[in-house]
Amino acid sequence: MASSFSFVNRVMNPPLRAVLWSPLRFLLDGSLIRITYTGRRSGHRYSLVTMYARFGNELVVVVAQPEKKKWWRNFHEKAPADVRLRGQRYTCDARLLEKEPTRRIPRLEAYWSKHPSAARLYGFRRGKDGKFNGEDIAKAARQAVMVVFELPSRNTPFPERGQVLAPSLSTNSLMA
Repeated sequence: MASSFSFVNRVMNPPLRAVLWSPLRFLLDGSLIRITYTGRRSGHRYSLVTMYARFGNELVVVVAQPEKKKWWRNFHEKAPADVRLRGQRYTCDARLLEKEPTRRIPRLEAYWSKHPSAARLYGFRRGKDGKFNGEDIAKAARQAVMVVFELPSRNTPFPERGQVLAPSLSTNSLMA
């Protein structure tokens, strides 16, 4: 029997990618992005759908089960990636986030706040005050594989839910 990872990768990703390019994208826009990148060794173009959280002018992806995935290894060094977000295509600089906790903790908090189920994968839950335990976050920040996608210009805003930017504001308004 195929693992749930294999099922999602082979069966669910293709229709999710299609929906993110369609007029029905509003169904998934708040949670998922489509990432397209070039493999650093193969030179092949790859595309995947993943959850993200916004942190300032960055999109943060926490790689679940990184030992079973290889895509994130293409970003050990800064590399370009196309991101499909809320109906717009952006050419971003992507990189693995260094292990410095002061940079990782706030991004991880933003990700977990948007996707609490992802925090539960690490065995972490919110306290009665609605916040995650600081020790849990610090531990996860040391262990998690995090990829950050940043727009080349700090002046280019990400659209809010339901807002569409004029093509002249996107870094690359042509569709692949």
